[in-house]
Formats: sequence, structure tokens, C-alpha cells
Amino acid sequence: MGHGENLQGMQEEALEELERETYGRGQYLMIQTLFVPGPLPGLNDVAGKKSRWHYRQLKEEWGLAIGIFITLAKLTPMQRVSIVFHWQEKNQRRDPDNIMFGQKFCLDALVAKGILPDDGWAEIAGLAHTFAVVPMRPGVRMEIVEVVND
Repeated sequence: MGHGENLQGMQEEALEELERETYGRGQYLMIQTLFVPGPLPGLNDVAGKKSRWHYRQLKEEWGLAIGIFITLAKLTPMQRVSIVFHWQEKNQRRDPDNIMFGQKFCLDALVAKGILPDDGWAEIAGLAHTFAVVPMRPGVRMEIVEVVND
């Protein structure tokens, strides 16, 4: 088995474990999927900027864009969720902790579109992330799992 096959096998095993942890804690009611083309802004796109207007502008622009994809996906409202973010990047230039900052834009859009009532502790049971290089289709695929209240 080559290095690439071994890495893919390890990624698949890690994803299966992640799914067991996310979905296996109790009952889930519904799973919805959303893909947002990207790449989404990362932490480095916001950190160190002299103007907080820059963040507000990114948040507004990406909120509207993600909202369109939420509408196209015909997502239905959920009360309490676990979300697995599958980040797809063009290359490995950005670090995973930089990439996953984009979750803020996604969560805010889900709230703004009425899919989630809020993005606090009462509504978010868990967040998980995977990362892969997919040069022809960067973005994020979200598996939004409605869970029974603990």
C-alpha cells in the first residue's frame, strides 16, 4: 500500500470514529447536508486587520452567500445539533486551525436563515472537523445532525 492509500485509509478510519462519537452519543432525529463553495475566509484573513469593519464586511458578504446555499439546499429548522465540517482546500497552504474559523460564518448564517434558533450551548451539542485537499472543489460540506436533548 502506497503512502497516499495509507493516508486515505487513516482519514477514513478517523472519520468513522468521528461519526461514532458524533452520532453515537444518543438518538438523532434528522441529518441534513449543506455544501458551500469556497474557500471560506480563515482566521488569518481577519486577525491583525486594523479595521473591525473588515470582519463585519466579510461576515455580511459570506452570511448572504451561505444563506443562498441554505435556501437552495432546502434545509429545515432544527433545535439542537452536532455539526461535522468537512473542509476541502485547494492545497495545504492554510493550517487547519486557520481554515476552521469559517465555521463562524456558517453558524451565523444558519441562525440568520432560521435553521437554528441560536448558536449557543443550548443549540450546539458538538462541532467536529475533517480536512482534505480537493483542488477542483474547495469549500465546506456540513453534516448537520439534529440530536435529542441530553
